[in-house]
Amino acid sequence: VIGYVVEELMSFASNSETGVESEGSPVPNLRFRAHGTDTGKGEAITAIKCGGDGTIPTSARLRGGDERPASSSNSRSLSSSILLTGGEDGSVKQWEILSQKTPSSPPRIRMEHWPRLSSQRMKRRSHLFTPKHDGPVSSISQQSKSDSSKFLTCSQDGSVAVWSASSGKELFRMDGFSSGISSLACLGRELLVTDGMEGYVCVHDFGIEEDAADNGYDLEW
Repeated sequence: VIGYVVEELMSFASNSETGVESEGSPVPNLRFRAHGTDTGKGEAITAIKCGGDGTIPTSARLRGGDERPASSSNSRSLSSSILLTGGEDGSVKQWEILSQKTPSSPPRIRMEHWPRLSSQRMKRRSHLFTPKHDGPVSSISQQSKSDSSKFLTCSQDGSVAVWSASSGKELFRMDGFSSGISSLACLGRELLVTDGMEGYVCVHDFGIEEDAADNGYDLEW
């Protein structure tokens, strides 16, 4: 995973458009290995999504990956966000991304990820999700921006899974697609849109009554 500060990227792009020379290229503010163990097999990140606000308190300090009390000036500039990643090996992981302004001049944004070691754990959220997919994870989605307690993933193995962000457990799985699923999107809390049925777009309505579904399903516009 490589992270940049959007403001710095936009400034670099703006200078390029106006002919102002910038020194070198934009420098990543964050870089870490999310999947794999340097073996060259099953290491690729195949899906990634920002998951909303993080859970690490703003009283934390970026120092060697520790959570330590910070001064009020430090805490005001600290923010925490959730990052969800899916791997080529079918695994799903959740991370906290912390960012804080440095006291340098001009100030820069320092970013760190948590957990940094396999022995470390997240607070109130799970880092690893089980069981993993049998194929590469192709897309990640959430029910709504305001609800980060659950999220969905789909895979080239032809399955859709719903996960609990806090426990790391699978809540529900959909199988039976005729091919691998490359994308999915939530339209509110009851509608899910996927591919995975040859050339068709599939709309899954979880708000329809079972009896109504047995009698056929017509869209009303």
